Amino acid sequence: MQLLGINVTDEEFDFFVGEEAKGKELYIKNGKIASRTPAVTDDYLRSKRNSECFPIINRGELWYDSLTQEQRIELSVWYRAWLDVTETKVVPTKPSWLE
Repeated sequence: MQLLGINVTDEEFDFFVGEEAKGKELYIKNGKIASRTPAVTDDYLRSKRNSECFPIINRGELWYDSLTQEQRIELSVWYRAWLDVTETKVVPTKPSWLE
């Protein structure tokens, strides 16, 4: 089997496909495939916050009124983590009930 033009075993292929699914970049180093975490820029994080966080946070009063107190607290923690993302460089995990 080939990946990036290099022959790999089925196990290697599965590993690198899994790495790619985690958001890692695949590249060739010394004739072999390697993976790395791409550089994260503040602009990228702001863009991700705009697309993943703000549409949920800005849903309106009727939606907020339907949340439990626990959900409101979890949402508030998630939102605060998004506001701090350019400092922490950590993309917050969305609460499971928002999926």
